[in-house]
Amino acid sequence: MVMSSNLIPQYLVLMLASAVKSIIRKNAKAVQAWQKSLDVFNELDESVDPKLREIWEDQERMAMEFRGEYLDVYNINKQKGEFLFSTG
Repeated sequence: MVMSSNLIPQYLVLMLASAVKSIIRKNAKAVQAWQKSLDVFNELDESVDPKLREIWEDQERMAMEFRGEYLDVYNINKQKGEFLFSTG
């Protein structure tokens, strides 16, 4: 079966329009999920003790500058010493 030449462009346009609508819907969902994540992150970020934040920022600076064992600060599986903050 041979399609007439005037149907092919219309078919492609419809297919492209459908793809664009799908991408727009997926983007809207992604933006909503990102906003929820950002809100939760900001809540968490605001709840961190400023002294603890300063310690973490210092550890990050050291890791970026000196690398090596200083990068262990990012290793969540490494055995840790005593806690730096109180849980009570």
